[in-house]
Amino acid sequence: MAQQALTQYTQALAHAFSQRRKAVHARLDAIEATLAGFGEASFLATRRGLVWRLSPLAAEWLRGAHMLCPRDGTLTHANPVVARRLRLALEQVAHTGRGATLAVPAGWGEALRLDIGPAHASLRLGSENTLFARLRRNSAFAQPDVEELCAHFGLPPAEGRVLAALVSGHAPNEYASVAGLAQHTVRNQIAALMRKMGCSRQSELVRLGALLR
Repeated sequence: MAQQALTQYTQALAHAFSQRRKAVHARLDAIEATLAGFGEASFLATRRGLVWRLSPLAAEWLRGAHMLCPRDGTLTHANPVVARRLRLALEQVAHTGRGATLAVPAGWGEALRLDIGPAHASLRLGSENTLFARLRRNSAFAQPDVEELCAHFGLPPAEGRVLAALVSGHAPNEYASVAGLAQHTVRNQIAALMRKMGCSRQSELVRLGALLR
């Protein structure tokens, strides 16, 4: 009788664990699909950096940036300083329970921005603290949307195109040449942008415009 009860208990425990695992993965599938719709990725990891769940996009980005150790699947980075900052951020979030944001180089002009926080209890399979990370890929080469710049700052299309060119790294004379405009026309448009956006330097225009990149 005791052996039979133990068998039933073991089977019930295994079934409960299996059902919980399915529920966790169903929630993660929904989260990953939602984030992917915004061009974002996610992963779950322990405080020691061991990754046990990667969204397809996160796997592509992390492996492309050589941030997953092929030996044990832990988070790492080719730069030892960055790798240490990453591990420290994971430890800090696990210890304090407060979220942290970290930008990690992923190539020339590319960075992965990680928002790390404690995973909800419904996403955990064991007793160890599990951390949830959302990833966004930022590129210095991303082009700002002219219509969005115009709507956000209240600009006419011509000035919006000038601002987009400045944010993209073009000098005023370069934009004038490409757009077929006189240089003094572009300079006047930049002066109008500075008045409308409350800037005293061209670099301030670039910083404000980069908010929407």
